[in-house]
Amino acid sequence: MQGVRVSRRIFLGSLAAAAGHSACGETPRNETVHVGLIGCGMEGRRLLRELQRHGASVSVVYDAAETRKQRAAAAAGAHAADDWHGVIDRPGVDAVAIATPPHLHATIAMAAMEAGKHVYCASPMAVGVEDARAFRDCAQRTNRAVQIGAAPAGEGQWRMARKLIRTGAIGDVQWCQGRFHSAQNVATDETGRVDWRAFHPGAPYNAARLVHWRHYWDYSTGTAAESHYDEMTALLYAVDASFPERVSAAGGIYAGDGRETPDNLVFSAKYAGSVTIVLASAACATAATIRGSAGSLEMRGAEVRLLRESPEGSVAESFRAEPEKGLVQDWIEAIRTGSPCICGTEQGYRAAVAVAMAIEAYRRRKTVRYDPVQCIVSEDMPRVFA
Repeated sequence: MQGVRVSRRIFLGSLAAAAGHSACGETPRNETVHVGLIGCGMEGRRLLRELQRHGASVSVVYDAAETRKQRAAAAAGAHAADDWHGVIDRPGVDAVAIATPPHLHATIAMAAMEAGKHVYCASPMAVGVEDARAFRDCAQRTNRAVQIGAAPAGEGQWRMARKLIRTGAIGDVQWCQGRFHSAQNVATDETGRVDWRAFHPGAPYNAARLVHWRHYWDYSTGTAAESHYDEMTALLYAVDASFPERVSAAGGIYAGDGRETPDNLVFSAKYAGSVTIVLASAACATAATIRGSAGSLEMRGAEVRLLRESPEGSVAESFRAEPEKGLVQDWIEAIRTGSPCICGTEQGYRAAVAVAMAIEAYRRRKTVRYDPVQCIVSEDMPRVFA
């Protein structure tokens, strides 16, 4: 069957910029942004390099592991604080970047915002719904520039997909499949002497938990779920969805290394209208796809591919993705200008709810549904999160 070419004017003529959010208190454009770094492992060191690359000054650092803290302090020419409070309280600090395990994210972020600091928080924003909600509410109240570091949110392909969807290019969105992520172990990092009380107050020291914290419910939802959180932030933005009506999940632990969290997780989240989002972990990556009543979009990195079927034939057309924008760069600009962050706390919270529902469904082996009062409940049981 002969293909039919679709005029790009149908779509390009009506592409509109995404709606923004309220501006935050800003730092004068020409002034250096002084950042305190909390968490100096592999993600923290990556953040340090990105902050320096975009003109920020990292003036104070902290990590519960002494070796990591001193290494980061030397790399930045920064003061090494005795605890994370010392980073927030350090004179001259405008903003705080958080790269600790997720169980500490909300506590540190809220303390920083209440102290008037802007916040960059590595993803996910929190482990549970209650912490994520408190984090979001604090950000709204304090009006700081807050970026959740879910990397896919900065990819231009999602912004182009959102614009195409809004023009009706694929009709009503019906089904979304995220990229399949490998749930293999994340590389470990040396620690040296450790302030265990800062990492897990009240618990006996456990070296395995310190090194492999993603294996334990106390600190994380696991490697698979954390990958799904990142992808979910981008998908929810593209299809303009809020909270799931219900979520079901399956998965398991196949690594045989004593972990508590699943190394494989697949879940299906049903949203209002016709939208269903499916995410899974696997050994290979596939293109994310958004299917609608009149066509489909495939995310191909540098381009978004539009696929349609009609009586005249198949249609395939590519649209160049918008330029990718790094989340650290975007955050620094938001601090300086008051512009909205690409991945703010509302977007992060919506993803947190979906992933928390998936984890609850996995652990209970039941479908769970979303309560309008922002509580997760089981289909046949009372409230799970009060």
